[in-house]
Amino acid sequence: TCTPNGGGSPCNSTVIITVNCTLTASATPNNINAGQSSTLTYTGCPVGTVSWDNSVGSGNNQVVSPATTTTYTATCTPNGGGAPCTSSVTVNVTSCTVTASASPASINAGQNSTLSYTGCTGGTANWDNGLGSGNNKTVAPTTTTTYTVTCTPNGGGSPCNSTVIIT
Repeated sequence: TCTPNGGGSPCNSTVIITVNCTLTASATPNNINAGQSSTLTYTGCPVGTVSWDNSVGSGNNQVVSPATTTTYTATCTPNGGGAPCTSSVTVNVTSCTVTASASPASINAGQNSTLSYTGCTGGTANWDNGLGSGNNKTVAPTTTTTYTVTCTPNGGGSPCNSTVIIT
């Protein structure tokens, strides 16, 4: 309110301040192998509280280890009221898969069988029984034998395995 010196009619002026809620969510790293972790962070929301869905909790630098690809949404609730805003980020999860096979799976003594696997994309496959790494291993067991191939994802994460029995 303004009152002029020397008299006259007072004047009024109104100022409207609009505060826009801004929030940007991110994940580091965005792409992980099953069994690894990613850290959820946000920028923005300087005068508010940020909470995450999927039972992550509140605040910045939240560590998550999803088993499958998951989208996380952060919600900023401004202090003192106002419209909340949201931002989402997706953590992409690559699952470890490997399938062992033997050709033929049934042999007579003195015959050979070839062990192979499919899957283990982006990983290293190792066979037990002293066979080492790689595909298409020739074996000649003298008794029924179980072979296991284990895939270890590059960059970490949970390994997976598959077995095959030669009779």
